[in-house]
Amino acid sequence: MQASEIRNIVRSLYDRVGDVVKPIRLIQKSYRAYEPGSSPVPVRADYAARLIRTATPTSKALLETGPVLDEPYHVGLLECEETKPAADDEILVDGQTYTLLQTASMDLETGILFEVWYQ
Repeated sequence: MQASEIRNIVRSLYDRVGDVVKPIRLIQKSYRAYEPGSSPVPVRADYAARLIRTATPTSKALLETGPVLDEPYHVGLLECEETKPAADDEILVDGQTYTLLQTASMDLETGILFEVWYQ
């Protein structure tokens, strides 16, 4: 399957599922070169994306190793063609801001469909 076919299939699926899809904003943070003695200030870029929320797992063992998470987290399928989401990016869903904990490409690295864990 060609990358363009995969993108068309994912776009078509997200167009068809209706109310299950939430239009969201993906806010990516990047940092300029470090200047000694200063605090890094993130540069923010805003992208349109669409999210399908999936069932939240009950086991925290599926997360990559890291700090213990006390707050509940969510899992979803994110469609975004403009950029690749990464951990520490933010998503704005229904007026609430969440931080991405981890992301995984779900489309053979085509760059449109990602599984995201956020809280």
